[in-house]
Amino acid sequence: MLIQNESKLKLVYKNICLGEVIYTDSDFPWLCGKLKANDNFEIFKPFFYELVESLNEGNEFDETKWNKDWSEFENWTLLDEEEIIDICLPMIYEEVDGYFDIGWRLRF
Repeated sequence: MLIQNESKLKLVYKNICLGEVIYTDSDFPWLCGKLKANDNFEIFKPFFYELVESLNEGNEFDETKWNKDWSEFENWTLLDEEEIIDICLPMIYEEVDGYFDIGWRLRF
């Protein structure tokens, strides 16, 4: 797997594409990019907003309020033209100018 700046990937939860990710940078072990979400992402927005807010405030995230499968690492992948890239639960931040900042770690 070789991800280069400006690589375009699809963010996938199970078999549902949530949008296109443009890879921009890395701060190992985190990889970063911009997510151009599609309509499938709408249901996930409150989940990620609350997840990020709880981490920013140093509070424990209450997973019981959400679909338990959303927190399971094995349900998240990125797709490029040639392969499936297994990732941990991504961190998706507030939308700015039509894109969400996104961070992810590879799953080995």
